[in-house]
Amino acid sequence: MMNPAAVSIVNHSSTTTVSLLAIMLSTALMTPTELDLLEGAPPSPAVIAHAVNGLVARGERDALQHLRATGDQARPRARIRTFEERRFWLLRLLYQPPAGTPLRPPRIGELLLPNAWKSLRAWPMFPLAESGKSWFVLAEGHVLIGKAESYEEYLAYCRAAGRFRSQLLPVPTPAEALADAEALEQAASWLASDQGKIALGNDPFWRAVRAQAERVQ
Repeated sequence: MMNPAAVSIVNHSSTTTVSLLAIMLSTALMTPTELDLLEGAPPSPAVIAHAVNGLVARGERDALQHLRATGDQARPRARIRTFEERRFWLLRLLYQPPAGTPLRPPRIGELLLPNAWKSLRAWPMFPLAESGKSWFVLAEGHVLIGKAESYEEYLAYCRAAGRFRSQLLPVPTPAEALADAEALEQAASWLASDQGKIALGNDPFWRAVRAQAERVQ
């Protein structure tokens, strides 16, 4: 007959194991992946970092196979453009040039920006922007007249001109993301106006950027 104390220990151990598994499963379900970003989840520094880091963890070969496979999946027509555009974002973050100069952007058209902020197109990773530990999206939704560069064409360029990232992106805390957004706004305000620094106030463009930081949990 099993000792009652031993039964208690076994039951306690089983309960602890189940609790740990539940916590691990809950954490996995709450952590955004590259699929969340690709399928239209509102961008945030945390979502972007988790998307890139998940692909880095797979290694180059598996990551590229995964990105190709997601492109073959059926999705509503309205979401195809968002998916394709965001897949380009991931390539730009996954491949780093040896010399440190960012790779050129994909040739998929122009992004519409408010007149006051058009100079931001000159930023090296536009429409992505790095500030502190955070990556932000400054604009989305290209307008194109003519034929766009395909995903495979841009991937071939990235592989020839860059190296697959080996380091993970930092995942900012909510406080860090908010501070990074404020620093980005201040840097942009000096560059975006011919009249010097302009007041950001409730500028709708920067409200959208700020909202990305506010989504970090």
